[in-house]
Amino acid sequence: MKKIFIFAFSICLIGILNPDSVFGAVKTGATCTRVGATSTVLDKKYTCIKSGKKLIWSKAISVKGAETSQVTIQAPATTRPDTSTAVSATDTKTAEQVFASFFERDLGVPAIWSDVQDWVLKIGLGARPYRYVQGAPAKDSLVTSISKPVSLDSNQCKIEDPAGRQWQMPSFINRFNSYRPTKSAVVQVIPLQFTDQLANSNPQIDYAKYIDFYKSFLINSSDVPISPEYRVPDHYFQVGFPMEKYSLSDGHVGGHLLLEDLSKSIAQSFNLSDVNQVLFLVPPMTPTNKAVQKMDFGNADDTAFRGKNLYLQGTPALGERFQNAWTADPWITIHELIGHQMDLDDTFGAGLGSHTQTMPSDLRDLGTGSWGNMAGVTGDFLIWQKWTVGWEYDSQIECLAPESKGTVLISPATTKSLNTKGVVIKLTGTRAIVIESQRSTGYNFKIPKATNGALVYIVEMKEVANGGGMPFGYGLYVQRPVNRPNVIWQNGMALGDATLKQGESIIVEGVKISVVEAGDFGDVVKIG
Repeated sequence: MKKIFIFAFSICLIGILNPDSVFGAVKTGATCTRVGATSTVLDKKYTCIKSGKKLIWSKAISVKGAETSQVTIQAPATTRPDTSTAVSATDTKTAEQVFASFFERDLGVPAIWSDVQDWVLKIGLGARPYRYVQGAPAKDSLVTSISKPVSLDSNQCKIEDPAGRQWQMPSFINRFNSYRPTKSAVVQVIPLQFTDQLANSNPQIDYAKYIDFYKSFLINSSDVPISPEYRVPDHYFQVGFPMEKYSLSDGHVGGHLLLEDLSKSIAQSFNLSDVNQVLFLVPPMTPTNKAVQKMDFGNADDTAFRGKNLYLQGTPALGERFQNAWTADPWITIHELIGHQMDLDDTFGAGLGSHTQTMPSDLRDLGTGSWGNMAGVTGDFLIWQKWTVGWEYDSQIECLAPESKGTVLISPATTKSLNTKGVVIKLTGTRAIVIESQRSTGYNFKIPKATNGALVYIVEMKEVANGGGMPFGYGLYVQRPVNRPNVIWQNGMALGDATLKQGESIIVEGVKISVVEAGDFGDVVKIG
């Protein structure tokens, strides 16, 4: 799914994970999702208020001079979370259901995503997560006495790819003008209709739940504040040609012809000067075999979209599955629009097969298994990935030397907080060990409890496909204790038994890593 051949998916992997909201038409009395949220439609401003036990849109207030052709769906206020109490922008309730695998239906799925959950189950993708569940707060006291090792300056652990390759490993230095939403997250949505695919509806309503999902993911997943702004017009723009002219049913075909035609007609309707991304939408009833996800638009330098990250979502229609097209599910858009456009590459490895397949001779063939969004195409990113793109503060990463000795309390990777989220042990200028704590919280709330523990993996900047020795892992590969069964799929996911439990140890590159205390609060990890 790299930029150059984007859509030869890893969708054969079964995913993981959703914000809790209910969208309908924005009108007085209709259900809304967040107290204080506002939406302006046709010169009328609505505010989400609490009436009894329900959240509904208020009576409309006339807004003089309001733009009717371009409306911003307002994001909730983003605040820097307290170090002891996590902040959730979507849903802080506990997931009462305990999942044994990703394939189980979420009984608490928000109403607006119920039909999508049914659909992904039907087409074989598993019951994906459509809400966010905030984890437990940090623990006040521990049995273990924390004896922190001597830390290195965090910059010493920011190992780099010496070749400076795009779409291989993310870089702390953003060489390629990749998407960095902690810096700016302004997205211009451009809804399109074609002579053979028309729409007489409002895209603000048609795609409201999707836009809210993308915004909520940015806010909830990053510990560094993100304030996403999605500019959504209230109508579809007429392209003037049939959809088939642009081969939108083939994600491998570049979309430069579409950009050329839009530059001649529609682009002037938008001010793209401060825009980071452009998200193209199609009419909501477009058949599933007519428009799929597309990120390869070729060189846009000769168009109005020069320097922008571009993405076509594909149809949200719940029709027959067309090849690997499943754009009615928001997780493929999160993976592509956010993950890949931040320069994160796939980490699912080349050796994943059936659920009964035995382990390969080289564990690197498995990459990170099902761990992380760039492997499972759903759920949260790994801590190393989030740190490289600015979603974690340097202060949240404990940078250590291989000879370091001591204990570190690591908070769950998917629980929003300012606590320590990872340990990075620098081995060489291009190689490091990363340790993070995985729990069934956040957008990973559906991972089985049996998978919870300290996840250990290697980051190797020089080992990439077509050179350096790694078949397809792109430099990230999970480490697995030697006493595990010789089968790839465990606990409902690939490498689902790789995490260290309390009392367990692993030696990686001569460094001993042990878990001496564990709980919902995370893992106390002993180094050395």
